[in-house]
Amino acid sequence: MNNIRIARKAKNMSIVSLAKQSGLSVSSISAYENNKRQPKIESLQKISKVLGVSSAYLNGMSGEKNILNVNSQNPKNNT
Repeated sequence: MNNIRIARKAKNMSIVSLAKQSGLSVSSISAYENNKRQPKIESLQKISKVLGVSSAYLNGMSGEKNILNVNSQNPKNNT
């Protein structure tokens, strides 16, 4: 999950700060960043909210890091 590290560093945030703001442990975030563990969806959502990027970006499924999918279940097409 190197995208977590990339997004965290882009915000000039330490692992400790990300852990405090997301409610996750430092060891968990470190394990995600070093590809030792895969985060649960709930953890990924917490991290994405703090970093202001989409869960898809953090998961490596999207190259667009500046999109926050707060309402990912609600499509944008309202026609």
